[in-house]
Amino acid sequence: MKAMILTVGTGTRPDANIVSPLVKSIRNSNPNLVVFACSRESRKIADQIAQELGLVEGESCLFSELRNHDDLELSFEDIVRAFLTLSKLGYHDHDIEIDFTTGTKAMTSALVLAGVAFKCFTLKYIAGERKHGVVISGKERIITFQPNRILAFNSIDQAVSLIRDLRFDTAIEVLENTDAELLDDTYRKKRGVLLELARAYSLWDKFNHRKARGRLGKAKKLWIEISEEFKVLGEFIPDEKVLSKLIGISESIDKGVITWDIMADLFCNARRRFDEGKYDDALARIYRLTEMLAQKVLRDEYNIDTSDVNLSLVPHDLHESLKTLGGKEGKISIGLVRDYEILNSLDNELGNYYMENRGFRGILSVRNQSILAHGLEPVNRSGCEKAFEHFSEMMEIACPNFSELCEFLTFPWRRGGRTG
Repeated sequence: MKAMILTVGTGTRPDANIVSPLVKSIRNSNPNLVVFACSRESRKIADQIAQELGLVEGESCLFSELRNHDDLELSFEDIVRAFLTLSKLGYHDHDIEIDFTTGTKAMTSALVLAGVAFKCFTLKYIAGERKHGVVISGKERIITFQPNRILAFNSIDQAVSLIRDLRFDTAIEVLENTDAELLDDTYRKKRGVLLELARAYSLWDKFNHRKARGRLGKAKKLWIEISEEFKVLGEFIPDEKVLSKLIGISESIDKGVITWDIMADLFCNARRRFDEGKYDDALARIYRLTEMLAQKVLRDEYNIDTSDVNLSLVPHDLHESLKTLGGKEGKISIGLVRDYEILNSLDNELGNYYMENRGFRGILSVRNQSILAHGLEPVNRSGCEKAFEHFSEMMEIACPNFSELCEFLTFPWRRGGRTG
């Protein structure tokens, strides 16, 4: 099943016969359904073409009368509606062919733009030997081409937008499905840079810092070759200090050591989830960060390991309650609430903040009732936003330069007051 959309003009001269070549084009395509995109003035010519071919309106042809044949935007909207009509009738993009031989510049441009946007299988127009600017009858040639090359170039720009919007895996899919042979040498290199960047940031976003650093280093080398032509890609390229940070984070994770950089990176990740509207994911990360903060302070300042608590290091009034948490091997392992109870008992400022801030404790308890923890309740935006505020206040106490670390580990194009 095949459909065809063609623009129908009035002809540039009184003696110009545009019916014959358009009839020839339609016969060449032999579609099941023809859509004539015409103006009020050219409708009579579309009728002549339909009559000569024996087409019946509503069965084998449709007429899409454009509101203003000299207005590109309106013509584009009208032609898009024609595409949508074909879609409702069961025609897929690859079933549709377009012919933009005749019509005003606005009409033909609109049809080509719509054809590319809808990824039509074939675009065509009629050319041939001309006399006084008019193709001589009988000398017509039908030129057909597939918009693959145009679509390939378009996919590169699409990938840039996808990366900017944090849709890395989609960008990878788009780029991998783009035939590099359809691109010129420079754009092939741009595709290579973008593919490495999308893979790198996808890995970074999933906490695979070591592999992300390798991909980013490769992307940076490739980008240098085309930086003059595509300076805009520089917004995605991190500097060497950031690349070193990623290795440092990876090594610390391997050693099981919590660092401020690890926490800053996780905080940025939480911000990205928040900006995507994934509030459950964002709050789950803030919960973990709050726990990590207590674990780090307890270990660094009091030598208390929360996975194997030494009671001799804990205030005596907590001993009995902590003993009940001992496992089969006698190890006492504690979670977030107990962490802060100990810090509070040690008169640590963070412990005091947590125990005195009922609002923050309430927000974190929402996480326990979320679908990602133990319940089915969704996390809302305002509650999640307050969790960020409270945690940031705690970090001002524990690590005064935490916001600077976050800015440093923010994806380059998202910097400037918004971490992540």
